[in-house]
Amino acid sequence: MSRRAVAPNPRSPFADADPAYRHIYPQLSLFPDPEPGVLALMACDGVAVIPTEPLEDINPESLPDGLCPACLEAVRAGRPAHRSDGDTVSRTPCRQCESLTSRDGLCVLCRQEAHDQWWSANHDSVPGPAAPAQRDA
Repeated sequence: MSRRAVAPNPRSPFADADPAYRHIYPQLSLFPDPEPGVLALMACDGVAVIPTEPLEDINPESLPDGLCPACLEAVRAGRPAHRSDGDTVSRTPCRQCESLTSRDGLCVLCRQEAHDQWWSANHDSVPGPAAPAQRDA
């Protein structure tokens, strides 16, 4: 019997997580899960788009193919991975807001803003929570 495979996260030119894998969003107890289409920080410390199909009923004894190995390692260790390895990761100013970043010149917050603009121009729905319904007067 072959194991099932999961599709990679949706594409975004602002994602920096490996596009060949499905990444795992770390469960943060104080924050709600991000909405599909949002660019979010993953367990491997990369940023990727939250897919519309959640990972459900994952058996730790028989994981599907296609999951990010670095995400799995971080989940098994019980803590998210970190890109920085001491002082070996160079940080440069973000080209938008000038905060220091190790993400190729565009920090996570500016990546998220740029992704939201790109997503809304290229998809039928805007990432994030649905807008409140308009009331007829």
